[in-house]
Amino acid sequence: MYKKNSSLQRVLSKVLLVSAVCLVLAGLSGVKAKAALNRNDFPIKVYINPYMAETKTAENTGELISEDALRSIRQGVLDYTRLVMTAPSGADSLFYVFTLRKQAEEKEEAKLLDAGVFEFVGRPEQATLIIEGANRTRLDSIKGGAESPVGTFQTTRDLRVGRILLALQRNVYEQFTEFDLRIVLMHEIGHALGLEHQDEQKCNFMAPVNYSCFSDRLLDCKSENLTSRCIGVLLSQIRAVDSQIAAEPGKDEPDRGTGPVVEMQNYATAIQTKVAEMVSSLPQASQRGKLALTVATGGVLKEISVAQSFGSEADAAIVTRVRKMSPFDPLPAAYTETDFSFTLTLTPKRVVDDYVQQIKPAVLAQLARLTGLTQVGQVYLQIFGKGEIGEVKSLASFGSDRLDQQAIANIKALSPLPPIANFDATDSIYATFNYGPQRTASPVKSKQP
Repeated sequence: MYKKNSSLQRVLSKVLLVSAVCLVLAGLSGVKAKAALNRNDFPIKVYINPYMAETKTAENTGELISEDALRSIRQGVLDYTRLVMTAPSGADSLFYVFTLRKQAEEKEEAKLLDAGVFEFVGRPEQATLIIEGANRTRLDSIKGGAESPVGTFQTTRDLRVGRILLALQRNVYEQFTEFDLRIVLMHEIGHALGLEHQDEQKCNFMAPVNYSCFSDRLLDCKSENLTSRCIGVLLSQIRAVDSQIAAEPGKDEPDRGTGPVVEMQNYATAIQTKVAEMVSSLPQASQRGKLALTVATGGVLKEISVAQSFGSEADAAIVTRVRKMSPFDPLPAAYTETDFSFTLTLTPKRVVDDYVQQIKPAVLAQLARLTGLTQVGQVYLQIFGKGEIGEVKSLASFGSDRLDQQAIANIKALSPLPPIANFDATDSIYATFNYGPQRTASPVKSKQP
């Protein structure tokens, strides 16, 4: 763990996206939530479901989650305990970096569990917090480029804390990495303990879209480092947890405010999925845009406007079609305001496809520099809004570790690529290219995260 003050944010030269829902929520002051946790709620009893969510049938118990994913989820719970136990002293405003190491057998598990923050239980009926995995790339459909979360937390009537659901697939080719799962889980546990999003800190583990800190100046935080990952933490976030562990149970406990907020996020995401599919079906939709909506209690669309154009020929058609979708589902019962306002950012699939075709010649040229190829290989890369290349991986070998590493280095040398129109610096897309003997590089898959 590295102690750093707020100047760290100037040191971190690369801040990369892990992935999360990106929705602008407004008007949540009337939400009623479960009471804050107190010392009687600790240790929080955690049940990790070994079966994939939504796969249980009358005939069988469901599809088993891989042992690697289960270990990563368990480690993520222990990571959060270590985060609480190793917090430095200082002012609430202290911002520091917490380092996660490559998972090994957790030698200090007994010590971490003795801290009294979490306790693993063997049956769901014993739990106050249930963690589940889903065999999906996102927790809502990404048809047409809809942006959906890879992790959610939701309060439920039958659980004192609630339920966390994690998407386990990065894409159709591979699962999320150990670090991906651990950090997303820590973010969702933060919500479970009442922490809100940190909108101003780009790599805070509770940031809405940036979970990790990457820096070429800190060895543990380099993007190519496969044995560690860094997250940013405010000391006030840890003290908020400490205060709950020490809190006396009482009638005037403050609200956590977490469950209904997440419920409203999920509500907006469900609408976004429907609208995104429609937007991508419109040939006139030529660029990324934003819609501002207000939905009344019964689900009736009260107001809609284009906050950022999808193209002059598309805006009116999109507004008309969204109006025809009304009424949506009623607002969740936990939400006590008369209407709900939110903003949807939508990317037509053709925008991503067109951009991938634009960068194809540059990628082709870099892969053509490889010598001694014996087989077709496949590379997967992440491109941020300003054109910076983020994660690059070899999904299928070019014939040797040397060639694979050279391919990755060649592609990284292209950074920055041309910016992606109407994308913020922290937004990203992914593309996969094949290249090999008697074959040219071609994108086989591209998507909006």
